[in-house]
Amino acid sequence: MLIDVSLERELHRQAEDIEFDFRRLAITAEQIEKYKLPGKPRKDGERRALHIEETVEAEAMPAATLRGLVRNEIEALLPPDALAEAKILERAERAMLRRWAEQMEEEDED
Repeated sequence: MLIDVSLERELHRQAEDIEFDFRRLAITAEQIEKYKLPGKPRKDGERRALHIEETVEAEAMPAATLRGLVRNEIEALLPPDALAEAKILERAERAMLRRWAEQMEEEDED
């Protein structure tokens, strides 16, 4: 059994009252070809997916590529403009914290 199938089944079993969308983001056959990911022979004792002769480990995909895939999937689930609004709010909060820290430093100097 493929790990994503097993993981999804276990998540549904453990969280049967929670509805969620399970998606395999990596490693897909298309990604193996696109990113020219190296494969290795299936282990002799491996009983799962007997039709597969080669396997590709997630570690074969560059970390930045994997992070980008995950980021894109998450951002696609957000309401329109939610990310832009969150970034604006974050900038405002950072500016407020900077001003607060400067005030604290000024008080310490006095």
